[in-house]
Amino acid sequence: MTRAGTRGGPAARWLAALLLLATIAGCVSFPILGPVLLVAQADRQAREGAWQEAVASYDEYLARFPDDSWAPRIRESRDTLAAMLTARSELTRRREEVARLRDELPGLQA
Repeated sequence: MTRAGTRGGPAARWLAALLLLATIAGCVSFPILGPVLLVAQADRQAREGAWQEAVASYDEYLARFPDDSWAPRIRESRDTLAAMLTARSELTRRREEVARLRDELPGLQA
């Protein structure tokens, strides 16, 4: 028997409580999960060799969460990858220069 004027039963109340809890938990966990997901993405990109994308993800993390406790580690990872990208670019440039000089060598020896 239900009382007049009440809507739903125990199941409806449980559902409402569950929805309220999920909403509150979602609002509370987003600031915690945001940095974690961004770091996980950047670390995955770095492991997979997508270094430029990883540097961009680390930069995004540092722009959004500059005072987070992981920020020093993120800066170090970003700086390491950026140095690797610079070194790779410099190595490519020097290899091209060596190839050019080798091509010019026969003309200089004549």
